[in-house]
Amino acid sequence: VPFLVGTTKDTARFGRHTVYPGPRESCDLLKLENFMALKTRFRAFMIKRLLDNPAAKQGYAELEDRLRWTVEQIDQRIAAVDDTAANRKRVGHIIAMERWGQNRLRMALGAPFVRDDSDDYLPNTEQPMAELRQLLQQTRRETVALAERLRTEQRGSTNVEHNDFGPVSGLGWLRYLERHAVLESKLFKR
Repeated sequence: VPFLVGTTKDTARFGRHTVYPGPRESCDLLKLENFMALKTRFRAFMIKRLLDNPAAKQGYAELEDRLRWTVEQIDQRIAAVDDTAANRKRVGHIIAMERWGQNRLRMALGAPFVRDDSDDYLPNTEQPMAELRQLLQQTRRETVALAERLRTEQRGSTNVEHNDFGPVSGLGWLRYLERHAVLESKLFKR
């Protein structure tokens, strides 16, 4: 809470303002650790609701099919746009996120945890769009291969941390990567 400057037993300061609790209020609600606990619980609820639960309902086979099918949709979108720096940058971002997610899937399969970021996986976006398209296809094939390993080794419920969202299941990661790429691909400039 950036504007929470300080608290005492009887007051809390928000920026330049001092708040005096009324008879039913408690300064305990203003404590940073309570806010952080609430934020963590809300984030976990949203991850379950948006990624983990829908992915568990879809199952491995459907997620693998969607990963294969949506990369074809994305490729068609890329083929329909101009080869501009902005569009190459967006394709590079999709590839970087996919590669980063692949590393997290490897962690679900037993690789040691490494705190990394999608920027660590950015391809050279100066290369022609045709080469980036091929790289995206190759990257997605690798994601599908990891999905098949998750299914074979039954590791889809293993949680691996997302830098912003916290713990996400292996199946949730597959859904995240599929949805992220599709949504990003709708932002290309013609």
